Amino acid sequence: MLASRLRAVAVATACAAVMTSVAACGAVDKAVDKAVDEQVGQDVEKAMKKYEETAYQVTYEVTGGAVDSIAYDDASHKGSVEVPAEGGTAPKLPWRKTVTLKGSAAPTVVAVVAEGGGEVTCSVTYQGRRLTKRTAKGAFETAQCVAMSPLK
Repeated sequence: MLASRLRAVAVATACAAVMTSVAACGAVDKAVDKAVDEQVGQDVEKAMKKYEETAYQVTYEVTGGAVDSIAYDDASHKGSVEVPAEGGTAPKLPWRKTVTLKGSAAPTVVAVVAEGGGEVTCSVTYQGRRLTKRTAKGAFETAQCVAMSPLK
């Protein structure tokens, strides 16, 4: 009888120790998960900040007949720049402009065909690789070239 009591106490003690270990393991798991989530969040935040600050250059080009206007995104002007900016005369084709953008900025150039009609083509090039090319035909039609940021 004493042996069975001792046995029961030993089993209960062992079970209590195991249960405490299991509970401690659960707490450790949660603490580790939280620390990992915080570190990953900080790493992602740093990577995104670095990505958004990374500059890259693209070249916009418009070719074809006559255009009424050309608009393009240029980070140094914080948005869209329209040609003709001064003087009111339409841009002469072929037209080309290299600009510096940052991070996820989408390179964009839009050309509007002149009133007399014809055909106009726009394109966006990054490091010798054409990202997009579009053609518009007819008076006041628009060739819109919008590309994803080439940064990975």
